[in-house]
Amino acid sequence: MKFKKRIILSSVSVFLIFSLAQVSYAETNSTNETTMDQEQQQIIEIFSELGEQAAKNGLPQNNSLTDKLQTSSISTDSETRKELESRLSDLGVKEISQEEVNRQFGGSNSGTNHPNVALPPTTSSVKWYSKSSNVNKNGKTYVVQMLFAQGLSPSSNLYSAVNNAVLYSNQSVVAKNVKYLIQMYAQKAIGTIPIVQWTPYELLFGDAAQATNNDYLITHRESTTMIYSYVRESTQPTSYFKNTYVSNMISVASTHTLAYYDKAVNKPKTKSTDFSNTSYDENFGNTTKAVDSFVSGIKGISNITSFTFYNHDKTKSLTYPISTPLTILQVN
Repeated sequence: MKFKKRIILSSVSVFLIFSLAQVSYAETNSTNETTMDQEQQQIIEIFSELGEQAAKNGLPQNNSLTDKLQTSSISTDSETRKELESRLSDLGVKEISQEEVNRQFGGSNSGTNHPNVALPPTTSSVKWYSKSSNVNKNGKTYVVQMLFAQGLSPSSNLYSAVNNAVLYSNQSVVAKNVKYLIQMYAQKAIGTIPIVQWTPYELLFGDAAQATNNDYLITHRESTTMIYSYVRESTQPTSYFKNTYVSNMISVASTHTLAYYDKAVNKPKTKSTDFSNTSYDENFGNTTKAVDSFVSGIKGISNITSFTFYNHDKTKSLTYPISTPLTILQVN
């Protein structure tokens, strides 16, 4: 999760946004702030589902499924993604393919000459989407063009994979003596966001009160969804579009493997359990904040920068950084 590009490349990428706004997504949604908040929340929920699906798809199977069952699962996941993307489309969020951009802007057959257009680095590892809206504020109307990028596999810097990380080993933890076996937090620029806390019962099942846990391993996959918000006044030409706000969402799918002794049956056991969770700052995809940043001239950032797993008393932890590319050309 890493990046570094030149400012000149960032400015070139703006041409993609306003060109797409002109040609591909000329119809914008004029909404009041309340309606936009409701619509944006629906969009966030769908991207949360898509992110968790992308993360879960990368997890190794923790049991011996047959090839037939695995193939069926992949097919179901594909159908679910299509259904979710159809819902996004109904909300005005359109997928952008590199082929589409090439057809419209990149070649002599496009009928358009845009030598400065930077093509989005769309690959099988990243999916790109776009949505345009109008925001009314202080008597002015602003056009907000949001570009979404979601990581799909470890070959993207918007996706991470870790196998069998040891949270603790040879540490006796009596399940009945603790409220939570593990806790998960996200770190943002200022402060942390509690994501989830798992109880012994959720992780061990059975008679958790009789279990003594000694080893804890975590395998996880993390998919990041970035939103790059570009803003201009509605009366301004598209050359005035500025990338004024950047925010992200993280979706983590994790397999928790515990070695424990079950006193109820007087023998050692191993248990693996899968979970998925999504976290984002309250300003994720906030179009009003994007307009405020445009007016002030100060770029806004609302990114989660890392997430951490803690054991029951926070004496052991595993922390993982999040890639937070600030321009679309830093996404790969």
